Formats: sequence, C-alpha cells, structure tokens
Amino acid sequence: MIRMLFSDLDGTLIEEESSWRMVHRFLGTDHLAAKALEKFSSGEINYEEFVKHDVSLWPKGLHRSFFEYVFSKAKIRREAKILFEKLKEFGVKRIIVTSGLNVLAERVCRELEADGYVSNEIVFDKEGFFTGVVNINVDPSNKSRVLEDICKNTPSP
Repeated sequence: MIRMLFSDLDGTLIEEESSWRMVHRFLGTDHLAAKALEKFSSGEINYEEFVKHDVSLWPKGLHRSFFEYVFSKAKIRREAKILFEKLKEFGVKRIIVTSGLNVLAERVCRELEADGYVSNEIVFDKEGFFTGVVNINVDPSNKSRVLEDICKNTPSP
C-alpha cells in the first residue's frame, strides 16, 4: 500500500516549467537569468551562486502580492487535481518537494489539499516586502536528502 507520495511542482503539478522563470519573464529579466542557468548547467557555478545571481535580478522591495499575482497565472494540471483527490480518498499523504518558490508552492499545496510542501523560500520583511534573499531548502541536485528527512520526521498514515 502506498502511504506517501512526493511530487515535484514546476512542470509536474503545474504546466509552467519553472516558478523562477515565471518571475523573470514578468520582470523582463529572463535573458539575463538564462546566462546564469547556462553556467549552472555546465558546472561553472554551484546552485547557491545560481540562486544568488537569479535573486540579484529582482528588485528589492517587491511586495509579496506581486509574487502572488505572478503565480496566480500558473495553471495546475487537471491530472494533478484528480490524482491528489484520489490519493486523499485512500489516505495517502501528498507532499510537494520543489526547488521552486514557496509562494507558488503554498498556493498549489492549498488548492490540491496536499499535506505539506518543502520549497525554496522567498524572504519577506514584516510588511511583506522582498528582502533580496531566497533561502535554499531544496537543492535540485540533492532532493533525496530532503525526501529522507521528510520520511524520518513524518508519521505515515
């Protein structure tokens, strides 16, 4: 019997390939971000450097509502909705694990009634303004560590 399902977010539960790219496209910085992606993909820079570069392209002071608006455009796949409903009926825990961004992960988690999510976190100040920092909780090259941690710390149904 399946007790727990882990799912990626970007390009899996949603149609869009990347929550990061959604922000860049909206801000018009996707061409600049593509250069860093190329460097990361070739091993020239590590994930932390890649994230710092990406985030440096976003103006500090963007309000959380900006990110909510951008991510409101993400389309959840119909199949994802069906799968998560059926798994819920069978008592299967459904957890989203993504190197994508928390504002989108929160929305999709809520709409699919998932049991939780782990994602990279856009840091906002008390008033909800972007601080220029994204905390890395999920490195795409080391998702297995995150999955192991969840399995150790989450009681199965």
